[in-house]
Amino acid sequence: MTREEHNMEVVQRFMDEVQNARGYDKVTEFCRPDQVLDHPELGGPVRGLAILEEKINDMVRAFPDMHFATEEMIAEGDQVAVRFTLTGTQTGWLGPVKPSGKPIVQSGMAVYDMKDGKIQEVRIREDLLQMLDQLGAIPDNPRLLYWMNKTGILKLLQAIGKVPK
Repeated sequence: MTREEHNMEVVQRFMDEVQNARGYDKVTEFCRPDQVLDHPELGGPVRGLAILEEKINDMVRAFPDMHFATEEMIAEGDQVAVRFTLTGTQTGWLGPVKPSGKPIVQSGMAVYDMKDGKIQEVRIREDLLQMLDQLGAIPDNPRLLYWMNKTGILKLLQAIGKVPK
């Protein structure tokens, strides 16, 4: 097995066994303790497994049936890129967005940097606007607009005319 194949296997197992099967006790099997998570909602890269576990738990509370499906995966050296589809039904709070009971199908990309066979850093970019639109969550809600501003979505919505500047 090449290094690239091994790295892709680690990432796929992380998605299957931790994210999809909720095997949180396996996080340290796949991730380094000083792992970095870079997601727009965090406002910048954050180091440590606690924030990763917190973000996964936040999503599971909002979408108990969430599932990540790998659409494409490629690797070069110690980097693995994944295009994924996230599906689920929102039955819990998602930030300021109250439970809607609505299903989502969300596209996203993640780039994993590997070190010694484990995930060192992951940079995730998702179509949050697509998800919020599917949830019917783009109203004139000050708390929602604050959250959208914090995650950078507000500028995008303003640019396409969905919310006033």
